[in-house]
Amino acid sequence: MLRALITALLALIAWLFYLPVLVLGYFLVMLFGEIAFRDGWQGLAALAGVAVAFSSGKYLLLLAWSSLAYRRQRLGHVTLLYPRSLERALKLDEMQRCAEESAVEVKQSFGNPLLRPVVILPAPTLLMHLRCGWAGFALPYTVVINPVSVDSCYGWRELLRHELAHTATYRLLPLRRLPALLLEGLAVYWMRTGCGFPIDAHALAILSEELCEPLFLLDGKTFYQRHNAFRNYILAGSFTGHLVRCMGWEQFRRFYARTSSRRWMQDVQHICGKSVMELEREWRQSLACREDLTSYLPQLRLYWKALRLVHHWRWEEAVVRAEEYLQQYGWDILFAGLVSEGYFVLRQWERCAEWNRRLAEDSSALNRLNVGLCWLYIGCCYDLQGKRAEAMEAYRRALQELPVPAWNYESTHTLAKRHLKTAFGEKQFAQYIRYRIQTLFAGMEA
Repeated sequence: MLRALITALLALIAWLFYLPVLVLGYFLVMLFGEIAFRDGWQGLAALAGVAVAFSSGKYLLLLAWSSLAYRRQRLGHVTLLYPRSLERALKLDEMQRCAEESAVEVKQSFGNPLLRPVVILPAPTLLMHLRCGWAGFALPYTVVINPVSVDSCYGWRELLRHELAHTATYRLLPLRRLPALLLEGLAVYWMRTGCGFPIDAHALAILSEELCEPLFLLDGKTFYQRHNAFRNYILAGSFTGHLVRCMGWEQFRRFYARTSSRRWMQDVQHICGKSVMELEREWRQSLACREDLTSYLPQLRLYWKALRLVHHWRWEEAVVRAEEYLQQYGWDILFAGLVSEGYFVLRQWERCAEWNRRLAEDSSALNRLNVGLCWLYIGCCYDLQGKRAEAMEAYRRALQELPVPAWNYESTHTLAKRHLKTAFGEKQFAQYIRYRIQTLFAGMEA
């Protein structure tokens, strides 16, 4: 314990002394990249600049490894990096087209970037070992997206637009930090849709079912609390859209570039002639009056009700709602996965195995990375039923797929190999439940 405290203290002191050098190095690399590598090496310059400015160990390792070992696909306005192993699991042609379109739109709205943005799709197990559990995150000129989170073409487009908007806002305010309401709000606003539905429709569905506290009262810690984070992201994006409509895009961009966490409310009042409280009330009322959103309400109310039950660990009700959603609105990977995991938590092994087989056989997804995880669940279900031969066959099927994170920060291959030797039992099931509770209630920020 004492050794750990001393090591942490020395690391903190070293970081404080090293920080000015990192910041200076970052701007020098950016300048050098603009002067010397304007045409051919912008991707490498961006990666080097980010590595210097954000040289915590995991980011440095991730960026260095991806720049050296990954395939490089240079598009018109963005560079895509990915390992060869993902080529057979992802529909990369569609993803490249979406990446190029999203980069063009962000460039047109935020101005020409100093360097070409770089989008990295790392190997999922690398992110797992680095404890990067987010769907994606952004650094200046660099976007890192967890390929496991790319469940559909809509999901990929939305996630990429979100993170590219973050890279653009880093350019607007490189040394200042705004409240999460504006930081995440602008990124969600740029998504345009969530799971294919308008952001405002999601917001109306949430507000019609829940009593939500005023958004401007949310601090960073409260905003990113896991059980309310997805809701807060959506509401922030819809409210930011209202601010954009009130100010106009150019005026909003100037406001965003000049304001700060201390004076943003005063700046909004000066520009709009209304307080943030009045604008939020006006936003909520305007959503309720929009007839173009009413057709989405039944489906989205059920959508958010099921997710809310999961976040409150009420799996039995969540499974009922998710199956109702699938019966009424057709196949959906998100809710099929929710049902399969719910049956696993509820110890209904046969139903869990049945749903995971359906997920493994689904051929409509942009992302086929989760097939190995489905077979791992099937093997665990068979083991818990005492069907050892069927379990071993399922584990072998899991080993034929690409390794992805499973639980307890271990990959599907690691767990499948272990349970080929030792059956998955009640002790391992209890460890799984503890891990799921910890991840469910941890904070999130991306």
